[in-house]
Amino acid sequence: MRVAIGIDLGGGSVRSAVVREDGEVLRMLTAPTPRNGRDVVLNEIRKQVQSLNAEWETSIVGLGAPGMISNSGFLHGHAVNIPGWGEFDIAAELSALVQSPCFVRNDAAMAAVGESRFGAGRGSDPVALIAVGTGIGAGVVVRGKPLSGSYGAAGEIGHVSIDPHGRLCRCGRHGCIEAYCSATGMIERAHELARRDAGGLDGPLRRELLQAGESGVEAERIYRGVAEADALAMLVHQEASKALAHAVAMLVACVGAEVVVLGGGVMNAAEFILPAVEQPLRALLPPELYQRTQVRSGQLGAQAGVIGAAVAALDSVAHAVGAAEK
Repeated sequence: MRVAIGIDLGGGSVRSAVVREDGEVLRMLTAPTPRNGRDVVLNEIRKQVQSLNAEWETSIVGLGAPGMISNSGFLHGHAVNIPGWGEFDIAAELSALVQSPCFVRNDAAMAAVGESRFGAGRGSDPVALIAVGTGIGAGVVVRGKPLSGSYGAAGEIGHVSIDPHGRLCRCGRHGCIEAYCSATGMIERAHELARRDAGGLDGPLRRELLQAGESGVEAERIYRGVAEADALAMLVHQEASKALAHAVAMLVACVGAEVVVLGGGVMNAAEFILPAVEQPLRALLPPELYQRTQVRSGQLGAQAGVIGAAVAALDSVAHAVGAAEK
C-alpha cells in the first residue's frame, strides 16, 4: 500500500507524519512552530521529513500551510500567525530543501480533505471544515478534491469582518471572525474584559487573568470556566460562538456544504461549542438551509491535517501518472 509524508504547519506547531493511502498514520513527529522567520520554519519541516524518510523512504510529500496558496504552491499575502510567512513559492523552496516534489495547499483545506475522506464528513459532499485553533482557517472539499479558487482564496474566512467597528484583529482590520473565536482572539478578549471594572464578571477566571498578566492562560482555561459557569468565561464563549456561527453560515450559503466540520484544538470543548453555535445559526440561515445543514465536531483531531496533506499528495501523483499515460 502506498505511503506519503503529510505535513501540517500551524501557528502553534509543525506536525509531520507517514500516512498510508487508507488514512492510517504510521508515525508522527511534532515540534513547536519556530517564531524567528520563514527559513527556520522550512528548516524544521526539512528535519522532520528527513527523519521520517530515514524509516520509510517515500518521495511523496504534501504540506498544508496557512494562507492563500495557489494550485502551484505559491503563498499570496501573509499568514499573520507565523512571522515572516508570506509572498513566496512554498512548493519550490520546500522541494529544493527535501529534494522531492511537494504538493502544497492551505492547511485547513488539507484538514478538510482528511475529514471528508476518513472522518466526520465521510460520505457527504460538499464538505467544509473550519479549523478553530491559533487562528481561524477554513477549507472546502467538492467531489473529493480541495477547492482552491483564485489565488487559493477559497474558504479564507478568518479575516472576513463581521463588524467593521468591532475588535481590532492582528491583521489590522476590525471585527474579523478570527478576532473573536480563535484561541488567540478568545484569550485576548478575556484579558480585555478582565481589565475592565468587574461588574458582574468577577470570578476565578478574572482574578487569574489579572494575576497572570498578558501570558500564562490558554483557551482550555476559558472552557474550564464555562464548565464552572464563570461569568467572564461564559461571555467570551458566547461571543466566540456567535462569530463561529457566522463562519458556518457563510460556508453553507456560499458553497452549499452538506456538512460543516469544526476542527482544531479549541474543539476539545465541543460539548459546549456545538450547542452554542446552533442557536445563532438558526437565526442566520433560511429554514430550508438550516434544516439540511449538519455541524459536526471533527473525528481525526490533530491528525486531520497530516492525513489530508498526505492523501492529497498521493492523489496528485496518481492524477499526474494517469494524465501522462493518456
